[in-house]
Amino acid sequence: MSPDQILQIKRRRLHQLEKEYAAAATQWEGTLEERQRVILKAQMDHLEHQIQELAQEIDRLGTPSQSKNDRRSHWEEYLPEIDFGEIVRLVAPILGQITTDPGGAALFLLQNAHTMEGGLCIERMRRLLVDKTADFKPYPIGLTPADQLDAWTFLRLLGEHVGCAPPAVDHETERDAQGVRTYAETIKETILRSLRCGSVVFVDLRTWDCLSLAGFLPWFLKDFWRPLVQHLPAVIEQHGMVTLVCAIVAHPPIPADCLTADLCCTEETFDSEKILDLPLRPWTIGEIKLWLLRFSELTAPPIGLDPAAIERMARSIHRASKGKPDSIRYALLRELEERFDTLQEEPT
Repeated sequence: MSPDQILQIKRRRLHQLEKEYAAAATQWEGTLEERQRVILKAQMDHLEHQIQELAQEIDRLGTPSQSKNDRRSHWEEYLPEIDFGEIVRLVAPILGQITTDPGGAALFLLQNAHTMEGGLCIERMRRLLVDKTADFKPYPIGLTPADQLDAWTFLRLLGEHVGCAPPAVDHETERDAQGVRTYAETIKETILRSLRCGSVVFVDLRTWDCLSLAGFLPWFLKDFWRPLVQHLPAVIEQHGMVTLVCAIVAHPPIPADCLTADLCCTEETFDSEKILDLPLRPWTIGEIKLWLLRFSELTAPPIGLDPAAIERMARSIHRASKGKPDSIRYALLRELEERFDTLQEEPT
């Protein structure tokens, strides 16, 4: 076996260990049971030791330089790990319950998601779900800032995912209540027929049109989500475990009058037919520092920064960004790229 082949094998093993570490860290963040947390922490420590040793071996063998795109892809892959521990601790037990026997449903809302990087939180949620099934059905519905959020637009975009084209109707019929009801029924029936034992459906609706949510949310719950959830027991009785999850991601903050008591629930009063609003918050210096230590590769040769230098970097990024996640993300990636670009430019 050639040195290059050995190197590639070790690199693949390192990537696998990093994924195992990230998975263990996610479990650790999501469990409240102290004994399980101790076991997971020991597992993380062991994996960290293996990662450090293997990284040193790879460096001794002469790690080929990564392209800028490869490095950025690596950082982007792990960015969802920088925060959202509180949301994971809130969501993980719910997802754990509804993805086991007999199954269930959950509806989440994230507000001000553009500034607070709610998309990264959704990716953490998606990873929690995709690991629980061999039949993961993701239905991402991304509206642009120019798109209006209404029932027909939502149904048309969801219909594209489930293979359910809209009926041939004129523009006026699209706004007709009966036309919307008929199309909604067709899509719901199509989704329910597609389910089998272990299916996990994840509807990810992202919108900039938060002013329309006041009219959209009551329709969505009354005419789409609740009927879908209410049909779930019959599907579960026939097929076994089935899970429905929907996350509504509102890029700007939404008007306060959108979230009336009849639409929403809390962690303590969780109701699968209502919305659970998930709190997004600014990122802290400690979270930035921990992410840099775990995923930036700045502590490894040839850069080899020590923890004190990493903390100074974290403080600088946080101070310049005022804790705003979208600004931190930009500053973090820019700082990392500049560090590695400078290294490549230095004479050997």
